[in-house]
Amino acid sequence: MSDRLFASRMSEQRLDRIEEQLEETRRQLRQLMDENRKLRKNQQVVELVLLEEMRMLISLLKKEQPRLNIHSGGTAE
Repeated sequence: MSDRLFASRMSEQRLDRIEEQLEETRRQLRQLMDENRKLRKNQQVVELVLLEEMRMLISLLKKEQPRLNIHSGGTAE
């Protein structure tokens, strides 16, 4: 009977460790999801700022050189 009790206690301890690991993994997942959301928001802001800067530069270039044509960086085929 003591072997059974020992095995039961070991199983409970193992289950407790697994539950703790699961909770820690959930906490890390929530933290990573938060970080990801913040990074995406920051990326959107940076993209908007870059787009606005590009528009301003194009506008300034056109004022200085009205006949200037702006092309994309792609290659012609």
